[in-house]
Amino acid sequence: MSEAVAEAAARTERAAALQQEARARQEAATAKLEEIEARREVEGDWMREASERQEKASERWEKAHERWEKASERQEKAHERWEKASERQEKALRDQIRRTDEMIAEARARTQQIMAELKDQRDERRALMEALLRLVDRLPPPPPHLRSA
Repeated sequence: MSEAVAEAAARTERAAALQQEARARQEAATAKLEEIEARREVEGDWMREASERQEKASERWEKAHERWEKASERQEKAHERWEKASERQEKALRDQIRRTDEMIAEARARTQQIMAELKDQRDERRALMEALLRLVDRLPPPPPHLRSA
């Protein structure tokens, strides 16, 4: 997700740099045209060359503007991809949370079953101990040679 954002930001910066470069070229072209006009006034041919240079500068400006528009389109597409990726990640996170909640609920139910079984076994063990003690109490006393002193 951050790669797409970084890529979009880089493309935006490149587009801005291209636009600034185109503006600088346009300003340079305009300056050159003004210089040519001054020279051609003396020679009488300044209008034709100025028009040609202006057309070339306009063409370069148009090309730079087209590059900027393409960069803007790429940035918009990158932003859309980023939004889709964010939605997918959010959905995956919600699914993971749901599955985790289900696992916790299952674990709780199983723990309650185990605790109930342990309680039953504890009760059974007590009953067996009591039965064994009653049985031992009913046994005859040991012979004298086996008695402890």
